[in-house]
Amino acid sequence: MALGILSLSILIQLTAACLAWRFMIATNRQWAWGLIATALTLMGVRRAIALFHLLETGAITSISISAELVALGISTLMLAGVASIGPMLARAQKNETALRA
Repeated sequence: MALGILSLSILIQLTAACLAWRFMIATNRQWAWGLIATALTLMGVRRAIALFHLLETGAITSISISAELVALGISTLMLAGVASIGPMLARAQKNETALRA
């Protein structure tokens, strides 16, 4: 169960990172989205390293399910935040461009 939670957390973090990379282009805010996307990518990689280490050593039973559930919650909140803020900024960018024209 903990292994599945860890895997899902990694998937969600990397999905959030992909969205942030996409919004970096759509909103023309390279610096801010680049930082967020890089941080999310590194967090996903960090979790993946932990997963591979656990699989390699066979220490899967030492995973704390409560800690992994907290990490899953954080990953889900990060994805929800990026998914909701990105489109708002993209719309604001389009409105700003339209007003200048």
